[in-house]
Amino acid sequence: MKSTNILPYGLLNQDDWTVNSLQIVETLDQREGMMLSDLVSINQNRMGDIANENKNLKYIRVRNIDQDTQLISHFEELTFEELPKRAKLLASENDILLAKTRPGKGSIAIIGETDEEYVVSNTLSVLNCKSSLSPALVFFILSSDTVMKELKLLARGSTVPTLSIEQLTTYKLPLNEYPSDQEDKAEELLEKWININNRSKSLTDIAEDIFRDSLLKSDLNSHDSSVQSYAIKNYDKISQILDPKHYMADGEEKVKWNCSVRKLKDLISFRSIRSKPYKNEHFTEKIPFLKVGDLDETSIMTNIEEVEFKNCIDEANGNDYLCQDDIVLSKMSGQIDRSNLVSEDLAGGIANQYIYALEAIDINPEYLVLFFKTKWAKDQVDLRKSTVNKKDIGNLEVPLPESKVQEKVVNKVKQRMLGDKKEELKEEIEEFKTNILDKN
Repeated sequence: MKSTNILPYGLLNQDDWTVNSLQIVETLDQREGMMLSDLVSINQNRMGDIANENKNLKYIRVRNIDQDTQLISHFEELTFEELPKRAKLLASENDILLAKTRPGKGSIAIIGETDEEYVVSNTLSVLNCKSSLSPALVFFILSSDTVMKELKLLARGSTVPTLSIEQLTTYKLPLNEYPSDQEDKAEELLEKWININNRSKSLTDIAEDIFRDSLLKSDLNSHDSSVQSYAIKNYDKISQILDPKHYMADGEEKVKWNCSVRKLKDLISFRSIRSKPYKNEHFTEKIPFLKVGDLDETSIMTNIEEVEFKNCIDEANGNDYLCQDDIVLSKMSGQIDRSNLVSEDLAGGIANQYIYALEAIDINPEYLVLFFKTKWAKDQVDLRKSTVNKKDIGNLEVPLPESKVQEKVVNKVKQRMLGDKKEELKEEIEEFKTNILDKN
């Protein structure tokens, strides 16, 4: 027998409510918990007129949040003129950043110890903890599975679910009182978490370590990559160009992999992607439009959080759109590491003319994305060209072990990014978050 939920008519006054959001609103309406506004102020500091500042500004957007660590993975240094229109907010030490679009995906982070002030995209909310409270404890409460799931259900809009400032301010936490006796433990755990992540290597460094250890011939594993290769060349051949290294290629020893090496053109096919926003089976109202700036060299997967959405036009024949597990990469010659795997929520999207979309045929797509991030891929790109064409991409030489080894390389990279001690600490933190809410 189907269960039926009866909701008050007064809740049905918004066009963009979903069934889930209606149910969570009724749940929260009956809850006797603390308001989020009891713990934090929201978007308290906004960017004023800093156009006269003669320095680069540190800019944070949603994609700069590592959804696994829930810390700022990196930031972008931009001049005032280079800041996008969304750069509206300011954040500093101990502030908590929460994504307004698609909340619940882990896009929440706390800014650790720093003297810096950051400019923040308005696709994030900046939560400033009340002075008497522990930012670490408030962060752990807000990043708990329970709270993140409820915020996800509260978000309105079928195409891009979004949280309003009013919703955040009036959100009732699953918490009857602030657990001040847990502040010291929260501070201790957060300090450990930040320290262990600061010791972590970048994705590029980890990928290169794993490729080197797993796929280079054993006699080359200890090779010092800082040692330079030399070759004698006629000066007349190199004096008029900017990239003498290009002419040295035939004087250098080829990389010795312990597996077969194949041209990429034999392993992939290029997917033709529309740039016009035709509706399709995935998107009928608004469609994600991927640009080079949305690609991330520090991640394997695409992040849809700040991708622009365009209004759909009439449906067109064909399936010329991004598919899940496609590889998207920049056509700019020095940016081949800006490659990502298309996530499920971006499938059906479109891309601009500066992005290639590749379908992996005879190669593990995650493995290929990781290879693009290594020096062995970047060293094959002719930097004298402003862009790489399909022929250039197709002629890239890729080490191709058997599929089980490719999968093992991918898993090793992911495991190395977590680390055993890091995983143990993560489990301890998750247990701590659960216990806080359970006691209330």
